[in-house]
Amino acid sequence: MIPQDPAILFSYINTWLRDHEGGREAFLDSHELDEAGWEDLARRLKTIGYEWRDDEGRFV
Repeated sequence: MIPQDPAILFSYINTWLRDHEGGREAFLDSHELDEAGWEDLARRLKTIGYEWRDDEGRFV
């Protein structure tokens, strides 16, 4: 289950990306999310000041 609280969500996603291979696409596959689902997560994290960085493969 993906956390709802944005601060916990931030930690969850970045930890998952650090601990697993495959990056964003693998995260989407393992959590059965599509691009719209990813955009929803990114929108929630933006509310607390984090944005996705493709070049770093994480939210910062």
